[in-house]
Amino acid sequence: MATLTITTRRAKSGKRYVVRFRRGGSEFPIEHGGSFKTKREAQIRRDVIGGELAAGRDPRDVLHVRVVPATTTFREWGDRFVASRLDVSSGTLNNYRIHLKVLNEVFGDRIPNEITPDDAMSWITSSDLKPSSLRQTWGRCVRSLTTPASSRTRPVTAE
Repeated sequence: MATLTITTRRAKSGKRYVVRFRRGGSEFPIEHGGSFKTKREAQIRRDVIGGELAAGRDPRDVLHVRVVPATTTFREWGDRFVASRLDVSSGTLNNYRIHLKVLNEVFGDRIPNEITPDDAMSWITSSDLKPSSLRQTWGRCVRSLTTPASSRTRPVTAE
């Protein structure tokens, strides 16, 4: 039977929660599943490891996966965003395309996570757009970047 525990230890930085597990019975060694500042993070890791053990897989395979940083450019992200908006009118899609065309001139080849508030401010101050156009263009961009997709789309209903 696999064993999965969260233990608490004291460190210089404060309390730490350590996840430990065995892949089988007492014949298997205790393995380290991670050390976390919050109990919530430790519980999430425990649940991931528990799910892998329950499925009969080795949790070490999941724990050692490296996350590759996003390399999608702002232009690609904008194209995907417009394509994903199935719940809006053609006029709204046209507005999105117009706003993205303006933003792509400045941010098109950059990675969205690397666009800083200073970059946005320098674009706003150097732009020759009217204030109302700036507000709409940048506002749509920020809203679409920060709003989760699940709250943006409406379910399709039969009429």
